[in-house]
Amino acid sequence: MDGKRRRLDLLLSHFHMDHLMGLYGSSFLFDPQMEVHIYGERPGEKSLKECLCQMFGPPYWPLPLDQLPALIRFHEIQAGDVFLLEDQIRVQTLSGVHPGGSILYRLEEATQGSEPASVVYGLDCELTDAMFQKLKEFAGACGLLICDACYTEAELLLRQGWGHGSIERCRKLRQASGAQQALFMHYERSYQDTFLREQEKISLAQDPACLFAREGMALKVHGQG
Repeated sequence: MDGKRRRLDLLLSHFHMDHLMGLYGSSFLFDPQMEVHIYGERPGEKSLKECLCQMFGPPYWPLPLDQLPALIRFHEIQAGDVFLLEDQIRVQTLSGVHPGGSILYRLEEATQGSEPASVVYGLDCELTDAMFQKLKEFAGACGLLICDACYTEAELLLRQGWGHGSIERCRKLRQASGAQQALFMHYERSYQDTFLREQEKISLAQDPACLFAREGMALKVHGQG
């Protein structure tokens, strides 16, 4: 190694455990050559760092977060902020509809000339009518829209206020926003693979640009034009 640390940026949408528990097994936090920048909203009275250190340390984990080998930097943000990552990736933020709140992200290359490649992260966000319009504009003409397709439309109607979307509304959002592709994920935990494959077949027949996420999948994101 030349002594220069490798950088990794983590953008946190919210503090629910299903979005944070992966940190416990993340090898990059135990690599002394890594510099990890964590971005997230201040959740109440405690700082971003205090909340993460409270979760990542005794009695839940033997080694506190601030004693891990990687160099960890914390950046407090709030919905509506726009900032640049080190590799000239422009980040826009939007408040989502979710219990306790969430932040949605749009990342795009800060390049001149041709349309930049862009990705929109829209998980843990209920697609109410008002949120649909906001997210349609926020995701406008993006290269990849990552959607919260947790439920079917019928099930979503029984779970209003839970902070998630439906397969059908995500498909409509892809079409309304003009996103090149939409990637559906955050499935309801009781769904079996056979059911998801059936839903994927139905969606592809209606819109071939809507894909269902699966383990090991890799997608290439292009700019418009």
